[in-house]
Amino acid sequence: MKYIKEGLSTYEISKLVSRNPKNIYNKLKDFEIPTRSRAETLKQNAWWKTGKEHWNTGKTRSEKTKKAISVARTGKEYPNLQGENNGMFGKRSANWKGGVTPERQKLYATGKWNEIIKVVYKRDNYLCAKCKKPNRNIHAHHIKSWADYPDNRIDLDNLITICKQCHHWIHSKKNTNKEFIG
Repeated sequence: MKYIKEGLSTYEISKLVSRNPKNIYNKLKDFEIPTRSRAETLKQNAWWKTGKEHWNTGKTRSEKTKKAISVARTGKEYPNLQGENNGMFGKRSANWKGGVTPERQKLYATGKWNEIIKVVYKRDNYLCAKCKKPNRNIHAHHIKSWADYPDNRIDLDNLITICKQCHHWIHSKKNTNKEFIG
């Protein structure tokens, strides 16, 4: 059977037999043939894994089509995607920290900050505090949050050396014990 042996999807089989993919799926269920989830099918039959080119590779739009798109977009505004109306902008963003970005940028641009992180890196022997590996791509990480603890922003005891990979892990959902976060 093509579904099991060849790994075809219900959509691919439906094209071969000129039937609706839902009918193919229902027949698989009727005959108690175990079905794959949509994610499994997509993983297995993804165009980049089968060696096929993306469907749009090498295609260009005609000048007539480009003009039509341009005319259709001219004068249109998308107010829900601009400025403060954007759901990912400002206070409505899940990443909002109270408007501290300009303060952070101002401090990071100073020579004082560069001196502080040099001291931290040297104190930690240029080793990542999590994986203990020497790494050229290291960061100074605030244990207590920059936004929540403004008095600790340049406190050497609040800063540790972390490699980029571990820094991403610290701020990810995988850090369930909130290690290196105060």
